Amino acid sequence: MKVTLQQQREFYRAFMGEEFCPEPEKVSKEELDKAIEDCRSMLQYSIDQNVHYSVAWSGGKDSTASIILAHENNEP
Repeated sequence: MKVTLQQQREFYRAFMGEEFCPEPEKVSKEELDKAIEDCRSMLQYSIDQNVHYSVAWSGGKDSTASIILAHENNEP
């Protein structure tokens, strides 16, 4: 059975009681700058902590493709 995007959105709205993709909030430049700085801080913290990543690999084609794609894009 083929499900359209509109049907998926209607199901999500009925199930979760909210819009799938609500309208973006209007934010000020200051709020946006603060959010960007928060992201930078979290990234720097991860770098400073020498965070290690692990991957769950089932041996199947999807998980293998995910690992290869991450490696090709220099992702951890």
